[in-house]
Amino acid sequence: MSGAMKYRTDIDGLRSVAIIPVVLFHAGLAAVSGGYVGVDVFFVISGFLITSVIMRGIEKDTFSFTHFYERRARRLLPALFAVLAFSLVVGFFVMSPVQYRDMGTAIVATVFYVANILMWSRSGYFQSSSEYDPMLHMWSLSVEEQFYIFYPLLLLLITKSLKRRPLVLVSLISLASFALAEWGVRNAPNPTFFWLPTRAWEMGLGAIVALSTIGTVWSAHVRHMIGLSGLALILFAVVFYTPLTPFPGMSALPPVLGTAMIIAAGRGGANIAGLILSWKPLVWIGLISYSLYLWHWPVLVFLNIHFGLHHVPAWAMASGVILSLALACLSWRFVEQPFRSSSGYSRKQIFTISGAGIAAFTVAGLVLFSAQGFDTRFNPKTNAAFHAAEGNPYRERCMGLRTREELCQIGDETSSPSFVLWGDSHAMSAAQGFDVAAKSQGRRGLLATHSDCPSVIGVSGSPLHNGSSCERFRQNILEIILADDAITDIILHARWARYSEPGLAWEIGAPPAFELLDPTLRPLAGEGYSRNYLDEGLLALVTRLRAAGKIVHVVEGVPEQAFEVSYAVGRHLGFSADLPPAIDTAHAQHRARLFDRIGPVIDAAGAHRHQAMQRFCKEVCVYVVDDKPLYEDDNHLSLFGSEFAFADFDFEAAR
Repeated sequence: MSGAMKYRTDIDGLRSVAIIPVVLFHAGLAAVSGGYVGVDVFFVISGFLITSVIMRGIEKDTFSFTHFYERRARRLLPALFAVLAFSLVVGFFVMSPVQYRDMGTAIVATVFYVANILMWSRSGYFQSSSEYDPMLHMWSLSVEEQFYIFYPLLLLLITKSLKRRPLVLVSLISLASFALAEWGVRNAPNPTFFWLPTRAWEMGLGAIVALSTIGTVWSAHVRHMIGLSGLALILFAVVFYTPLTPFPGMSALPPVLGTAMIIAAGRGGANIAGLILSWKPLVWIGLISYSLYLWHWPVLVFLNIHFGLHHVPAWAMASGVILSLALACLSWRFVEQPFRSSSGYSRKQIFTISGAGIAAFTVAGLVLFSAQGFDTRFNPKTNAAFHAAEGNPYRERCMGLRTREELCQIGDETSSPSFVLWGDSHAMSAAQGFDVAAKSQGRRGLLATHSDCPSVIGVSGSPLHNGSSCERFRQNILEIILADDAITDIILHARWARYSEPGLAWEIGAPPAFELLDPTLRPLAGEGYSRNYLDEGLLALVTRLRAAGKIVHVVEGVPEQAFEVSYAVGRHLGFSADLPPAIDTAHAQHRARLFDRIGPVIDAAGAHRHQAMQRFCKEVCVYVVDDKPLYEDDNHLSLFGSEFAFADFDFEAAR
């Protein structure tokens, strides 16, 4: 590995194979539904190049941490600072207070390279759509920089202190990381996607190529075959993967292995894939790929904000891609290039500028956070609309609790609990309305809610639906209810359409929401829902509760909109944006057909059905009343919406 590292045009071309799918995927082009794997291509390239640089310095005894991080600062920070400044300025004029505040937090996380941890923490069920977060893509830069902190130390320890070649240990660590990723994608998908330990194997595979002699002695025929096969593996993932593909883990092997194959094939000489990737337009895009990665996402996010998510015209999205390309060119020429050469800026100047920039953006981010996104830009009514998705007192402290002592209570504080509101996050968002209703009727109740966990028994949710956690929760709540004779009424409410019609109200192509646990249960016939056991699980629960003498209320799901309501109302009030059209009643009724299908069976079992659609829907289903949003997002009720829907719920009507 001695000698100067030879510049390889095919690697810059490979960068274009990484960045083009990422940009087109983010622009919504359906043909590249797996375009996000471009990030994994970058990871492998980084692992190969950084290992080559570090090992060459170690072999020559010239490696210096100061020089190493100086190069990283020259390469990364100037363009990053330009994008952060751009986002701060544009965000002030187009973002809501919540978005602007959250971007401030993300900016601080970005300059300290912990954005991946922040994005993981925000990836929970109730977080605002990621399409409104201009810093979302910074997670991958944080993963790489965290790798650069630990990796040089590891190589030095192995080669200098242990006097060993690092290939074996790096291979073992990479294998362990891959195994962790494969386990995590099934058991903890959110941290697995964002964390370094489950991504390190991708950079590790690039490192293995650099540390070994793979590809150096291959014949031309083998190089052609390996290189083209590697390119095919990447393109396969780009075209055939979707956001529902479990990732990373085994599914990441094709793009990651394909990238390593291309890099290895180019080590021994020319090959067809290398010649394709050395095409000048691809090399040029590869050269500006870092700036293009930085710029494209904020530009597209601000388009989403301006037009409204899912309503950006094709011409505007295409213009955004072109604008991103132009900004990347300018950034590469006038920001990246001047800082890369030591003749332009000395090491001292680079570290001074870097430190000052980090300090300045840290202060800016903290100011945004403390000033609540400069909410003084808007009047109180507008701020109330924007903040409707926040401040629900039941969300943080009442979800997923399993013991009688832990469960939150709603209603009249002078009474003892006599009912349970049981369901998923929709039951949680309905709690405010039932709280008002219970107080007016002198009733008190327990709130039993768990995200993605409807009130059914005898079935288990798939991994995407919190299977094991949900099943334990259901069992605990049922035991609490059956053990307390004072609890007379059970209110079952959930986002029924999400589970009964995965292709309509859940992700298209998602697996069935449930698996049968109790072999004595059989799915109800009709309408092609034999793969979905929601019907039978709900009937089983109603039957069990009625046998215990409980009065059972099954409450219909609320109509769902096609956009984030609180944000749309806030933009209407604060930016004079048009309100999106509401869904019509026919569409809402189609989503609610669970009641049409299973309603008679529930009636026969002795439960009482309560309509929710009628409160919202005449010709269309309203989502705003007196400039107050009825929803937090597109399906969860706001506190005001909860009272609108359920404050007049009559407990005695079922008696």
